[in-house]
Amino acid sequence: FDMRQNIQANLQHKISGSIPFVCPRLRCISIASPNRVAPAPRALQLSKPFTGGLGISGSGNIQHLFHTSTTRLMETATRAMQPVMMDMEGRPPQTKVPARPTPLVSMSTGVPQAALADLKATMEEEASIRDKVFPLARATSEQAEQAVHAFHCGDYEEAMVALAKSMANLHVTLDEVEAAANSHYLRGHPAISDAFEKCVLAEYFASFLTTGTLSSRSSFSRLTDEEYMCGVISLCHELNRYAVGRATVADSASVVLCCDLVSDLFQKFLAFDFRNGNLRRRYDSVKYCVKRLEDLLYELSLASGFDASAVR
Repeated sequence: FDMRQNIQANLQHKISGSIPFVCPRLRCISIASPNRVAPAPRALQLSKPFTGGLGISGSGNIQHLFHTSTTRLMETATRAMQPVMMDMEGRPPQTKVPARPTPLVSMSTGVPQAALADLKATMEEEASIRDKVFPLARATSEQAEQAVHAFHCGDYEEAMVALAKSMANLHVTLDEVEAAANSHYLRGHPAISDAFEKCVLAEYFASFLTTGTLSSRSSFSRLTDEEYMCGVISLCHELNRYAVGRATVADSASVVLCCDLVSDLFQKFLAFDFRNGNLRRRYDSVKYCVKRLEDLLYELSLASGFDASAVR
């Protein structure tokens, strides 16, 4: 009430003194053109325009506007401060509570309890086998990778130790997989098949570095054909990496051996009719290994002037 009186008194003083009055809610009232009032916000447009100068009529309209605005502002603030009425249970009034759910069927129907119990036991057994097989496969894969890395670094003793551990874990993993009831599922799992492929890679890479050839498949007779072939294809990529390292020290003879072996393997692969699948995609990458090795030999011949046919 005091605020409204102060606004009205200030407004009356400005109007009676013929002082140009600028209202924050109305943009401007000009003395030169008393009939023109700058547009106000949409919610505060005057219901009637000013009909004269800044006299009694204009003063009455502005006073009525401010009286209405301040009254509505005070009413809104009063309503906002009123607490929400709560009922006896602490909920707002007119709150709808949903009904409690009821079972659609009776729980006493003929559920095959024995079959569900057998299924649960089988699943728990498979889970326990996975808990044993997957750590073994992961350890086998890690040890095979350590062996290959040690060979590249020239640490043959550490490489042979890691390779022996990897091959031992390979046979233990195969025993666990073959003894499992879901051996077909475990055999096709990427984590397990990848471990088998890395063992083939590590064993054949060691055979190539020590003898210049690949050993027989007798060590991997328990692997499937796809697992064995994927391991041999991985060897082609590893020989490509090894050849690049030997080319940096101008070891042309080792690069020629790698190129000949990969080219020979690719020629043997051409006799197979691979269907669409993982093995087909892996096989398609071998031709790029052959191309990179041939380009490497060409660059070596330009740099050092050696004759690859003489090395062969």
